Amino acid sequence: MRHIIFAVLCLVLGTTGFSAEPPDPQAILAASQAIYREFATFTATISFSMFAEEHFGPLEVTKIKVFCAYPLLRSEIMEVEGPDGTEPLATIANYNTGQTWTLFADGHWEEVTDPLFAKEPEFPFDIMDFLVFGIFKEFYPEKVREESQKDKEFWVITGKTPPGPLTADVEIWIEKETLAIWRVEWKSFDRFMFSLTVEEFVPNPELSPELFQLPPSELITRKFTVIPEAREILRKVWDRLSAYETFIVRRREPASFSEEILSYRHPFLRIEEKEIQIGQFPGDLLHLTIYDFSEGFVYHYDPHQDTWEKWRGHKAPAPEESRYFALAEALGLVLPEVVQPVSFSETVIRGRKAWYIVSRGFPGTDAPGPEWWIEQETLQILRYAEPMQVNEIWTARYVEIQSVELDVEVPEELFSVPEDVPERQFGITKPAAPLEGWESFSWKAFEEAKSQEKSIVLYFSAEWCPPCWALEAGPLRDPKVQELLAPLARFKVDLTHFAGEAKEVADRYRVREFPTLLFLDPAGNEIGRIRGYSPATFLKQLKEILGQ
Repeated sequence: MRHIIFAVLCLVLGTTGFSAEPPDPQAILAASQAIYREFATFTATISFSMFAEEHFGPLEVTKIKVFCAYPLLRSEIMEVEGPDGTEPLATIANYNTGQTWTLFADGHWEEVTDPLFAKEPEFPFDIMDFLVFGIFKEFYPEKVREESQKDKEFWVITGKTPPGPLTADVEIWIEKETLAIWRVEWKSFDRFMFSLTVEEFVPNPELSPELFQLPPSELITRKFTVIPEAREILRKVWDRLSAYETFIVRRREPASFSEEILSYRHPFLRIEEKEIQIGQFPGDLLHLTIYDFSEGFVYHYDPHQDTWEKWRGHKAPAPEESRYFALAEALGLVLPEVVQPVSFSETVIRGRKAWYIVSRGFPGTDAPGPEWWIEQETLQILRYAEPMQVNEIWTARYVEIQSVELDVEVPEELFSVPEDVPERQFGITKPAAPLEGWESFSWKAFEEAKSQEKSIVLYFSAEWCPPCWALEAGPLRDPKVQELLAPLARFKVDLTHFAGEAKEVADRYRVREFPTLLFLDPAGNEIGRIRGYSPATFLKQLKEILGQ
């Protein structure tokens, strides 16, 4: 059967290889999907990697074992390499009922019933749906190209998910010979990158019913049932607000002596905090923040010091992307599909009938979730609350919405900033001058250095990494350090965008944090590495690695 489908695919594409006419990516996806639909059950070992540009810490890698006998699916965490956190150990899902049971590290189980995840009994669940459509719901293929990795030939299908707050650029790697999915990569908002790799796939195994045995009721310490009516109201609010290209929101926290005015027009969002006007006396400006989504910078003005600074933030070049971020910032509104409302009631707020919606908090914890008070007649958000943690105690920040103006004129001068604003983050200023004596990494230059029998140092960094800035401004410009590094071939590996040759060399040497200095002998074997930024010990570590 598999060979027949492959032959049909070859006829669709016109040849077993690539012709001058590029193949149809939809045809490749359909042929791969047809292969997987042969399997009533499957097991798979999948590694999931996450890389977030605003975090200069470790790259998180999670390996998951999946057992599927539709409508039941069990996933188990095999290993996690990265920062500590509240990670589930195992999850059992029933796609007929929309129920999931998740086991956490402290031994308790959490049960969630959400009709959004319920499928019809005849729904043909397979690994294509699990890896692709189960993640994105919709995927629009655009192009296909050839790639070779690990002695295998692949079709790489590129495309996008629908416009929205979770929009992403996607690549799906399908092995030519078997039509099997090998990897799915996606990037959203140009800041978050994810990679899902199928390390092993076993079709039609014999699975023990015990794999899908539900936990005893006494071990289920948290139960949530999602209320579809509440989610539908949030959907109506979302659809209404996301249709407007500009807005101005005035808001304040209870018992506060200041108010915030948020003005949005793509690609900018301005947030100014002012003292409340008393009589004829206007309130003084306390803080001013301007988001520039096209450049991915956040500008902050301190009126007391009359100074500007900027740091890297969300980069959302499309209007719908910046608008969704602005709505979340202004009204605490997020994509309804990712909200799980568990309480829904009627109330009265400021003399107006309102819906009161409470959502669940972070899975596996006692954290509260977001809350909204929505006027029934106009679907206007009157108040919202967002969870926050102070001294390990969970509480909520309540925000009163005083007014919302939609489709209003927002002057361009509101978003003007001075030129040459210094870039800072965590109190560290980005160096203006580049490092001398360092060459941008390429495999060609790397191999040339090896052929000259030079020892090599690779400096892994990113433009948005403040500890890298500190390392470059301090130790790497120290004459003593420069003297020690002078005999080595020096390459700077720029991982601002985790892709290309920089990603390949980072993967080869398993570099998982910034900054990292990796020292290699002339054969390319590691002889030592310096992780992170520690000015007190840097020179000592360097001398130890170089035998000085």
